[in-house]
Amino acid sequence: MAFAALLSAACSSSTSETATPTGSAGTSTLGVSGSGTGGTANGNSGSSNAGATNTAGAGGAAVVGAAGVSAGGNAGLGGAAIGGAAGAGAQAGAGGAAPRSFVLPAYTSDAAVVSTNLGTRNAGHEFSVTAATVRVTDLGIWDNNADGLAAAHAVTLFSIDKFGAGAKATPIAGGSVVVPAGTKGELDCGFRYAPLTTPIELAPGKYAVVAYGLDMDDLPGTGGGLPLPATGVTDAQFDPYEFVSAASPAFPNGGDGNSHANASFRGESKVKPLRIMPLGASITDGYQGTMAGYRGPLRTLLEAGGVVFQYVGSSVDNPGTMPLPREQQHHEGHSGYVIAAGTSGRAGIYDSREAWLGPSGSQADLFLIIIGTNDVDLNYQLDTAGDRLDALVTSILDSKLGLQPKARLILAQLPPINDATEDARCVTYNAAVRAVVAAHRAKGEAISTVDLHSAITLQDKADNLHPNDVGYGKIAQVWYDAIRALNITP
Repeated sequence: MAFAALLSAACSSSTSETATPTGSAGTSTLGVSGSGTGGTANGNSGSSNAGATNTAGAGGAAVVGAAGVSAGGNAGLGGAAIGGAAGAGAQAGAGGAAPRSFVLPAYTSDAAVVSTNLGTRNAGHEFSVTAATVRVTDLGIWDNNADGLAAAHAVTLFSIDKFGAGAKATPIAGGSVVVPAGTKGELDCGFRYAPLTTPIELAPGKYAVVAYGLDMDDLPGTGGGLPLPATGVTDAQFDPYEFVSAASPAFPNGGDGNSHANASFRGESKVKPLRIMPLGASITDGYQGTMAGYRGPLRTLLEAGGVVFQYVGSSVDNPGTMPLPREQQHHEGHSGYVIAAGTSGRAGIYDSREAWLGPSGSQADLFLIIIGTNDVDLNYQLDTAGDRLDALVTSILDSKLGLQPKARLILAQLPPINDATEDARCVTYNAAVRAVVAAHRAKGEAISTVDLHSAITLQDKADNLHPNDVGYGKIAQVWYDAIRALNITP
């Protein structure tokens, strides 16, 4: 779709979007089922074509109403609602939600170790179980390029007497698998899995999972994410490894405090976090902020609101003096990036989509996207910026070709720029954002927009482009209101 057509569509429709909920909300928060009476949400029209009446599913009302959020009509797009039931098939009441899978992968910072080619390596993670029990169903090994394993590899569970080097490890009966070569093992967040013959219940205690025979053909990698304590599993911040060809159940003699993407397991938990991917450039990264930009204050708001969530992404740099906890440091905010590289001289978000969002990347339930500031700042081919943005959204949400078509996406209109000429370009670009959102909503895709341009002022800026802590706090509030309005569960 041409930028002129997008702009025309945006300018010919109202940007005021509200919705009036009917029916009663239920009692649950994200990740936990509850109960509620049926209801509908009627959205007034706006650039997102939100006028159609929509039901929130058999269990609860689609409570929509945050100012400026394109959430009317198709609210939830699956029936699940924050504060309402997760649909007719969900369990409710004291028992909570049915068990759901979670994964224990981890990020890597051992590229130098891998490149030395020291030979065959056995490596894994140490972790603790803090819930009453955790039911392990599968064990896995990292598939570095998500293109299949060069060889079969054993993966084994151990109980250990302490964390760190020198732990006494005991293999758990029935707790070993062989993940087959090639693509036969199921791929999940970059790991290939094989099921245990019988699931194993892990009681509270200290444990390790170890993969065997990693080498230059099947390398440790750069993906995954740390477990969220709400699932009942906590990473121990020590990864045992040893360059040795010993077979399972030999336990590695050595390791370090980095997190390497090598072994993993899948299990069941009554809580499944909402996986949120912050995606964009330096504002997403948090440049000029002290609390990882908006991600720090948004975390505070979500936790205070009872939303069980986890940030996901390949990047773990967190600007500022008030760092997030290790399991919440992940994002895809990349300073200096434009929408798509083209001839801009900058790297592009679109150009990295396969690595970040494809089979070996992070899987998200919700994308929070702020992109286009650098395109505007560079005055880079703004007449086709809408087309580039449309292509990015299509690559994520398209029902046939999209990398994550089941996800929900909130696309932000850019904050003001402290330069009159550039801000005029920003206003024009924001019209294209609204038009792109409207076009994709018309296809039935789960996308909405928020208006950051009116949410913060020039006094909330640290420089021409980037917010200060006050501005980041306001952005966090806008995101939080939009998340609550969308009534989604993982």
